[in-house]
Amino acid sequence: MPDFQPLPAEFAGLDQLATMVVVVGAGGECLLANAQFESVMRLSRRSVHKALLPDWFEDRQRLVDT
Repeated sequence: MPDFQPLPAEFAGLDQLATMVVVVGAGGECLLANAQFESVMRLSRRSVHKALLPDWFEDRQRLVDT
């Protein structure tokens, strides 16, 4: 099981947004996702935490190159 932490206090406001938000680290790993992301994507934060964002796209290399 990934070592999952709830949203840090400084990011708690992201859960109030009506838009999806994912914070991604320099290496492409998902650091956090908000509640709207969970709702729209039907994925839990726990399941995407530390997953590599480029792996979510069909044309992975194009995103990496960007």
